[in-house]
Amino acid sequence: MSQRQRTARHTEHASTSPAPLLRACLLGFLCALVAATLLLFVGAALCMLAEDPNSPTRPMAFGVLCLSSAIGGFVSSRHYRGAALVCGLVSGGLLIGVFCLMVNVVAVNGAS
Repeated sequence: MSQRQRTARHTEHASTSPAPLLRACLLGFLCALVAATLLLFVGAALCMLAEDPNSPTRPMAFGVLCLSSAIGGFVSSRHYRGAALVCGLVSGGLLIGVFCLMVNVVAVNGAS
């Protein structure tokens, strides 16, 4: 099957139903969560090697968020091949939403 036929098949399939788009976005979101978990473990180990472990935590967390969001967007757009921008935005938005929810839960439970 040629590249043109595969692209036409994906584009035709993408326009008929939103289910493959949502499936691709959820796959990218799950890959981003796995990548974020692994990157956070590596980042935590690197922070513990520093003299002051508290100083590099915010930049490390922001870097992990950016890298994992990019990984999730890349995976979802490669899986769907139709609307790469929409796939990246949805999977990245889901990831940032989950991170914000986690931060709020930790902040509320840590304050009491």
